[in-house]
Amino acid sequence: MIVPIALGSAVFPEIEGRQRLLAKYGSMMSDFFEINNNPKIGNGPPAVLVVDDSSSVRSVVSLQLNNLGCKVYQAADGIEAQDVLKEVRVHLAFIDLNMPRMDGHELMAYIRDEYPLLRMVAITASTSMTDAMDTLSAGAMGFVQKPVKAEHLHRYLRLACWETSLWLQQLKQLGADVRSAKGDGK
Repeated sequence: MIVPIALGSAVFPEIEGRQRLLAKYGSMMSDFFEINNNPKIGNGPPAVLVVDDSSSVRSVVSLQLNNLGCKVYQAADGIEAQDVLKEVRVHLAFIDLNMPRMDGHELMAYIRDEYPLLRMVAITASTSMTDAMDTLSAGAMGFVQKPVKAEHLHRYLRLACWETSLWLQQLKQLGADVRSAKGDGK
């Protein structure tokens, strides 16, 4: 099961804003997805963090992401994930909701505060609408249900790459505008 994607929840927190974003950029997104079957960020592969207390789930999800061309990092819980995030730059995190020491909800709150551009997707065995809404409220793009399917990982990976590329383009344009206003022109 895949839950509808919440685009740009940090930038467009309300549901209507996400719907406007989809309406405005929907065709551009589909064009991007058709062309970009092997998502990249900049010139390199996306870096993805897989956080799950089950080593078998981490292994399966990591293998699927490796097959999609990602550089994959793993953590067994939220505390290990925090350590990884302090060491490497990650573009997307797949996070189990139920883990010891620090669960997925706590980790997502930490990521939202410390790494606001890092995209998150929850991994869960639950089908509860409350869990889905809590996950979206925490800033996740959405969630996938266990057992995780490669097509769902690929869908979120492509969306995260598209969002990141869009933000990078906007930041580049902002930098050019600032330099132009200062008179540098470079």
